[in-house]
Amino acid sequence: MNDSERFGQRLRTVRESAGFKQVQLAQLLDVDSKHLSRLERGKVNPSFEIIFRIARTLKISPSLLFEFDDPESDPKILKKKIQQLLDPLDREQLQLTRRLLKTVFAP
Repeated sequence: MNDSERFGQRLRTVRESAGFKQVQLAQLLDVDSKHLSRLERGKVNPSFEIIFRIARTLKISPSLLFEFDDPESDPKILKKKIQQLLDPLDREQLQLTRRLLKTVFAP
């Protein structure tokens, strides 16, 4: 999956979370719904202008549209990324995290 497709998936997720249909958001952005569809499918790259119009319309930070991670397949790298998330946690947060993980992954 390329970056345009990742952006498109993220856009769709954010749009749906905001409760907008594709046609509704297209009307608010003053773009053709087909263009918005192509953006969401990663068929076209978004312009700087449209990124900011989407963000203003959805009342979000433009950076939210880029919060997607590359799927990582190397277990060592995944463990390192998880460790980085855990490092700043205090004792109580770590205990809660342990309980959550145990609940999700316990047989």
